[in-house]
Amino acid sequence: MDKHASILLCCGFLLACGSSGGSNSGDELARDHMSLARAFESESRWQDAAMEYAIVGDLYPETSYYETAVRKAATLFSHPDNHSASDSTIFRWLREYSTLPVEEEERMLVESHISMLQNLRRTEQLLTEKEEANDSLAMVITAQQEKIESGAKRIRTLEKNLEKKLAQTKDELEKLREIDMKVGRDNGKE
Repeated sequence: MDKHASILLCCGFLLACGSSGGSNSGDELARDHMSLARAFESESRWQDAAMEYAIVGDLYPETSYYETAVRKAATLFSHPDNHSASDSTIFRWLREYSTLPVEEEERMLVESHISMLQNLRRTEQLLTEKEEANDSLAMVITAQQEKIESGAKRIRTLEKNLEKKLAQTKDELEKLREIDMKVGRDNGKE
């Protein structure tokens, strides 16, 4: 029993030492990621900078860098020139930012930013739906135009055929009239 207690005591001591050492190395690692993020930011590499800030925000929430990292991640993921960030990533970091202990005016700006982005996404979705509906209508119109053109062509062909038949009928009537007149003359001679 004494042997197990001493092993547990040693494990507890090692864990305690490891966690305090981990905190320092956590600060150092967070600082390194922050430096790298600032370097990327100065080169206008928004996605890379945002990712480095996000690493600090995700892995080192207990460090002094956390609030800055979250604010910067939210800002850079929603940067207009950062085209690789997904909506869910942008919203996640903006929502995380809105939970930080910031002044009410800043919180309202962040919430306003979130609301505008949501409205923008809804508007984009409505636009996409309208474009799809317009494309569908354009296909229907094209199909209807093809039917109309086909019907008009058929009508022109029928008109030509009717004109031919009418001309033939006129010719036949003229011939019958001539025959009738000839027969009538012949009957009158008798």
